[in-house]
Amino acid sequence: MKRTMIVSLIAASANLMTVGNVTASESELNSMSVPMQQRSMESITSEQQPIHFSFAETGEVWENRQSAEVALESNEYWFQVSGAELKSGVDLDISEPEPLVRFSSLTLADPRQSLGGNQTGLPSVQPGLMSKQPGLSEMPGAQSRRRANAINPDQLEIFREGQVQPMIAAKLNMINETQLASDSVFQRSGAMKLNSSIGTGRFKMRTRQSLRDSDQYLINIKEKGSQKKLHMSAPRLSLLSGEAITFGAQMKDRNRVLSGAGYQAYVVSPDGETSWVKLREGKKGQWQVDMPSRLGHTRPGELHELYIDAYAPEGNNQLRRSGKIAFSVATPTAQLEDIKLVMEDGTLADSMINVASEGRYELRGTLYGTDEKGEMRSIMRSHSAYWLTPGLQQVALKLDQKILENSGLSEPFTLKSFELIDQSQLGVLHRQSEI
Repeated sequence: MKRTMIVSLIAASANLMTVGNVTASESELNSMSVPMQQRSMESITSEQQPIHFSFAETGEVWENRQSAEVALESNEYWFQVSGAELKSGVDLDISEPEPLVRFSSLTLADPRQSLGGNQTGLPSVQPGLMSKQPGLSEMPGAQSRRRANAINPDQLEIFREGQVQPMIAAKLNMINETQLASDSVFQRSGAMKLNSSIGTGRFKMRTRQSLRDSDQYLINIKEKGSQKKLHMSAPRLSLLSGEAITFGAQMKDRNRVLSGAGYQAYVVSPDGETSWVKLREGKKGQWQVDMPSRLGHTRPGELHELYIDAYAPEGNNQLRRSGKIAFSVATPTAQLEDIKLVMEDGTLADSMINVASEGRYELRGTLYGTDEKGEMRSIMRSHSAYWLTPGLQQVALKLDQKILENSGLSEPFTLKSFELIDQSQLGVLHRQSEI
């Protein structure tokens, strides 16, 4: 077969994303962008023989554009409060009539650990205070694993800021703990819908219950139907430990960007550790934060979460929204030094990989060929996996000759959607749109 060779240089630059569609370079993951690290092996038996397989693609025409891997909108917000704060009164900012107010009691696994991750995903933050840093929710050791008492919606009072007497008929519908008891997910939780007659603005909510001061609660306000939303997006959901997180975040009223909005962000690891991060503003609506260095070592399949709290002025009140994006973080155990498209003797691509930690690594990519109209069409998706030891290793991504012949496509050929994966941690170390 005729030999075709294309040498690809690996760029080391990183770009901030744009909201909406993103270019191929923005979605790429560069294994050379951060220093390599060693990672301890899991105590499991691993297959060490090379494995290769390919499957035919549909012949889809290649378009040099990609959609954002994640894009979401939020018309709700949440915050954590103590029993003492609920008894004295907490702020509710309502921008849409008939909001749904949900509340759930929380549990601390350790008296010195802040809430987050597998507990709630939230740090200990007072509502509406942009500058407050997350504190540790101190609880006596004997109570460290005791779940807080459930909130009784009948005992909640809603009133406007500055008023002494609660508003009459502020609560339209209520759901208590007993009504939710059939599902263990909602244990010690409740909800209520506020009456549209009370209008919008800033309100106070307090309870007449004798809650323990140290008990912790999650309050969520959902304003269904509101067009005032926090818009979030990200070009990809896989990061390398030590790499910066890039994302888009904007407060909008329909398509109009709200002026004067403020944002704060924190990252929650799979084990529940919460770290505030400093936002660096890029182009309009674009942000970048450094991944906390201690939040990089996870078990396969575990995800970190990036939380955004957003605030925008709304008359004498403020519009509040919260959102989150989940993403994986891989230890950069290997770097792709070079790759060549070499279609010969069953080889699709030769790769030079610098390995820091012994383990099983996979190459994958989609081969495209040219049809009679000169358009690039997909031929096959190929996978090759190897057990590699530390050092510079040369391995090949294999092709299926029969699939290639049956496709009816000819050169020029190109390899797209290429990835280098550390299978031991299910982590993508390198992603490249085209070779």
